[in-house]
Amino acid sequence: MQQPSPQQPPAPVLPPGYEIRKKGHFWRNAGIGCAGLIVLFIIIGIAASSGSHSNTPTSSSPATTAAPPAAKVLLDKTGSGINQTPKFTTSGDWEIDWSYDCSNFGSNGNFVISVYGGDGTLRGIAANQLGAKGSDVSNQHQGGTYYLEMNSECDWHVIVKG
Repeated sequence: MQQPSPQQPPAPVLPPGYEIRKKGHFWRNAGIGCAGLIVLFIIIGIAASSGSHSNTPTSSSPATTAAPPAAKVLLDKTGSGINQTPKFTTSGDWEIDWSYDCSNFGSNGNFVISVYGGDGTLRGIAANQLGAKGSDVSNQHQGGTYYLEMNSECDWHVIVKG
């Protein structure tokens, strides 16, 4: 004789084309596992880096960082109109600190600084401005012998440091 089977609940009645699917948790579980591994690697990295420092002195001398030497003023010139500076020589990086003011001119004006090599060849334009006044620094990165030409109807001040 057969034992009576426990009665199962009746299956829900769904409209045609619909079905019930079991929701999988594969991607959720994979994401949680990856996050756990990342946290574990971070903890191991922190533990390894904190444990690698020792209090025993090493044979190498401690690194000292000397402050770069202060830039030396190579040229300081004030004027207006067109003017050339004397030649100056730099051994490496140098800068041109410049400013101009057209308040005595009565309106906006032009301000141009041309950089020439010691042989008279144009090496570049360090400033080319149009306005009532302005200032900036032009950094140069090649040593050598140079001179500058300022061209402006405004009052200007140029300092070369290297």
